[in-house]
Amino acid sequence: MIALLVILGLVIFITWIWLVVVAFQESVGWGLIVLILSFFFSPIPVIIFAAMNWQVAKKPFLIHIIATVLLIVFGFSFIWGLVQETMEMEQQQQQGELSEEEAQRRMFEMLGMEIPPELQRQETEPQTTQDEIAKLTEQLEKNNKPKVAPEPEVQRIEVFKPIKLSRANKHVGKVVQITTINGVVKQGKLTEVRYDRIVMDRTYRGGNFTFEVRNRTIESIAVQEFEEY
Repeated sequence: MIALLVILGLVIFITWIWLVVVAFQESVGWGLIVLILSFFFSPIPVIIFAAMNWQVAKKPFLIHIIATVLLIVFGFSFIWGLVQETMEMEQQQQQGELSEEEAQRRMFEMLGMEIPPELQRQETEPQTTQDEIAKLTEQLEKNNKPKVAPEPEVQRIEVFKPIKLSRANKHVGKVVQITTINGVVKQGKLTEVRYDRIVMDRTYRGGNFTFEVRNRTIESIAVQEFEEY
């Protein structure tokens, strides 16, 4: 509110200077009348000058009048609110609900002024105590909470599940393990299933190579899967 009143006061002063300049532009006599009489006595010379020179004076005059009316309205509202707040604080002090230091702090806040250091210390000490109590209470609550046992990590194990050779084409792209009739175990990524053979791919020494296993040499085939437990 105080900042608004200051701004309105500046607007009133600037528009008054504007009117003085306009008056001097009309004549030196008008300029002196508006400058001297309106500054020391009353706003009547400004009103008379604006009425007689409306075309050149209407803009600064209207802004000046509007700002003056707003300053009066807001100023009265601010003063009335200040009076009411002061009366309420006096009543609270008489009833013991408000200390003198607290009343002084509230008055400084209403006027938009900086609170003196001695009043700031008295204000912050209880807050610091409350903050410490809140932190201690929070720490006690954390310590009293039952500890929840962490959930066991899920482990995955690799298994090879046997499948029928006729269904091998449904597992293209997966890792398969083939046991031949001679007992040789071959493992790799299944890339293609032909009518008489299976094509597989395997990484070896930093590179990939492809090999084939004929169906007539296959004893069993299994596909790689992962089970969780």
